[in-house]
Amino acid sequence: LAIQALLFGDGGLTAFGAKWFKMAVVLPWVGYFIYKIISGNSDIASKRRLVGAVAGSYIAIVVASLVAGIELGVQPALFHAADGTPLYAPYGLEVALPAMAIGHLAVAGPVEATVTGLVFYYLQKSHSSLLAKTEEPQKDGKLWIIWSAALVLLAFATPLGLLAVGTAWGEWGADEIKDMFGYIPKGLQSMGDFWKAPIPDYSIPGVGDVPGYILSALIGLVIVGALVWLLARWIGHKNISGQKPSAKGEPTV
Repeated sequence: LAIQALLFGDGGLTAFGAKWFKMAVVLPWVGYFIYKIISGNSDIASKRRLVGAVAGSYIAIVVASLVAGIELGVQPALFHAADGTPLYAPYGLEVALPAMAIGHLAVAGPVEATVTGLVFYYLQKSHSSLLAKTEEPQKDGKLWIIWSAALVLLAFATPLGLLAVGTAWGEWGADEIKDMFGYIPKGLQSMGDFWKAPIPDYSIPGVGDVPGYILSALIGLVIVGALVWLLARWIGHKNISGQKPSAKGEPTV
């Protein structure tokens, strides 16, 4: 989210906390709670666990969308000018809640559940140690090469997003809101120039829309991958340095 906002000017810095809460707190915790209720103490290869993962991912993204609808829908009541004109989001709860819920119930939810189910099924069959810490870890071999290739292929598939017409509900820019309502909410207008992204709207000067879109995806992958690698190295180093020596003076493993 931070890279998306800082580098590409998408998502908004002032909305970072709200998005983080939905995507990093509500969604994973609700999903895991549902998963644990359904899977119980069943075997790691049990179909109950697969059903739990699918159901948890579907319910979690729908709940997160409802939270987003509430965050957007309460703004006209909380933040408005003296004449009642909204300063930020223009729609109330009666519009925001169904607008967010319907799309996730009908489209985003099934997609999320399908992808989660396929990944979880693959892990059950090939890398169950990632799902149960009590098992001996299995050797990954060159699996990282396959994952890296898959991510690059997804990056080259990003131009499919250019086929979408219009803007996702609730993610309008100031100009789009002006076209819809005839005015730009003063709150949005005052913060519109808060940050100038170096690659705004995934557009690179001198490069066409599609090549720029692909290049932006690759740049984002490289930056995220580098940060994750550095974080993993740092955590691994801390774990090793924090281990206490054994009674014989030998380092523990």
